[in-house]
Order: sequence, then structure tokens, then C-alpha cells
Amino acid sequence: MPVANLYRPEGQEKMVFIVLAYLAFAIGSVWAYARGVENKPWLGQGLRFGIVLWLILSVPWFFITYAVQPIPALLLAKQIIMEAIDKILIGVITAALYRAPRSSVLAE
Repeated sequence: MPVANLYRPEGQEKMVFIVLAYLAFAIGSVWAYARGVENKPWLGQGLRFGIVLWLILSVPWFFITYAVQPIPALLLAKQIIMEAIDKILIGVITAALYRAPRSSVLAE
């Protein structure tokens, strides 16, 4: 792997920081979604939220990484595309879990 020297050796990862990062992301993203949710279809809101997550988290992170680390452009492109898919799925799942129960929607 041509960029292996940019990462910690296998077995020396700081797993507690990875867990804390994902926990912070989960809490922060659900909190942000809850503050911006509207009385509109949940799927569209989830797609919108996923795109926003991608634009504010992934795109800047990988562009800056590409600017300061010697990673190949193809790797950057793959990371950006996969992160778009990931964040959009996270947005849709968050919206699906957060939406009102079907019985309360029918009552309105």
C-alpha cells in the first residue's frame, strides 16, 4: 500500500478514540436532525440531511487531507464517493428512526 506510512501500524490503532468519535458523531448528528426536522416526508428529509452531513463532514476532511498528505487522487475520489453513500444512508436511517409513529401520523 503506497500510503501505509501515513497510518498507524496494524494493532497500534487507538480504538478508544474511534469509539468516542463515532459516539460523538451519533449524538451530534441525531441532535442536529432533531432541531431541523420539519413536517414533511421523512425520506426527503433524510436524503437532505445525509447530503448536508457529507458536505460539512466528509468533503472538507478529504479535500484537506489530499492537500496535505501525498495520497493518490483515485483514493480521494473513492473516499468522497463512498462517504456520500455512507452519509446519505445515515441520513435516511436517522430520519426513519426519528419519524413519528404511523398511528400518530394517521391521527392528524
